Amino acid sequence: MGALLFGLAIYMFARGSGTSALTVYLERIGMHYLSPSIQAFLPGWLPCFLHVFGFSLITNALLTTDNGFSEVWWVTINLILEIAQWDALHLAWIRVNDLLGIHFDASWIMRGTFSFTDLVGIFAGGISAYITTGIIRCCVLTDSAK
Repeated sequence: MGALLFGLAIYMFARGSGTSALTVYLERIGMHYLSPSIQAFLPGWLPCFLHVFGFSLITNALLTTDNGFSEVWWVTINLILEIAQWDALHLAWIRVNDLLGIHFDASWIMRGTFSFTDLVGIFAGGISAYITTGIIRCCVLTDSAK
């Protein structure tokens, strides 16, 4: 939960206006970021890492299986959302909408910026969550059962 709160704090206090769907929402409810200069001290992929890591750990806490399902799930969801921010896909999405007559407003995802380093953060978050869950289940839970 701490990882998710830290990631939320990065968006609230370090990301610029209109840089993501979350910052747009925060501005709509009256919360404005403090300083984009804080971002200079944090790697840009950190929110992606924290999102996958935090949600994977929460999902693992709710599941009793240890098969990596939650990590794969959250990595996949984040990959889809990150790749959807790619400019080439924006143009394709608009063209498909026009051809099929679909009127789905995807402007919330088009505000984001695709980054290869975010992909690294997504995979690193999934791998870190898998390792952390393994350590917790192997060492902490095994020792408490004795």
